Amino acid sequence: MTNAEMNISRYWESIKMNFKFLNKLTGKQETKKFDSLDQVVESSLMSEAIKTEIERLRGTSLHAKHKAYITVIKNEGREDEQYLCQAVPNQLQDDGRDDMHNALWENQGAATQLGFTHMGVSDNAAGLPADSATTMLGEIVSGGLERADADTTTHGVGTATTLVEHTFTASGSHTAVQKGALFDANAAGTMGIIFLFTSANLVSSDTLKVSVTITLND
Repeated sequence: MTNAEMNISRYWESIKMNFKFLNKLTGKQETKKFDSLDQVVESSLMSEAIKTEIERLRGTSLHAKHKAYITVIKNEGREDEQYLCQAVPNQLQDDGRDDMHNALWENQGAATQLGFTHMGVSDNAAGLPADSATTMLGEIVSGGLERADADTTTHGVGTATTLVEHTFTASGSHTAVQKGALFDANAAGTMGIIFLFTSANLVSSDTLKVSVTITLND
């Protein structure tokens, strides 16, 4: 057990948290006692989104590594809004890893390495490729889903995260869109990370919002 895990365990032993919730069957408020963080995570009272976020935060704090978490929403704000994934980890490609190290710690002077702020999506159903893959199979190149600069790239001073976000608007029909990646250029370039989400069919005017939250902290 790591020191962080021991501290968490001692913390929960000391407080034995009680949670109030509304029992929808009886219409009354009830209190449930939890003796550990794992009991909270495994409880049926917790939504899948909250469980995912807790595991993400635990992984970030205990393993202290660079990671990106992906959220993809179809038709955000509309009646048919659909979350295709939420806070799902990415896969870091070998070339992306090398270029990130170059940009952060090796390049000097007039460095040419650009940020991984160009986003593409794919309808390829083969799953995640090997870490050595340099292209995203089935990358869509037309119909409003072609690779594009991110709408926003936001890092708050003093925080450990950067948000890279883009909303695609389909101008035609697309079947089984289910994969995405960040690149360092709008054509060719290096594929930095790649990720999967629930397959979605889109017709003209449908939107696909892809949010990549990168965490880098000690």
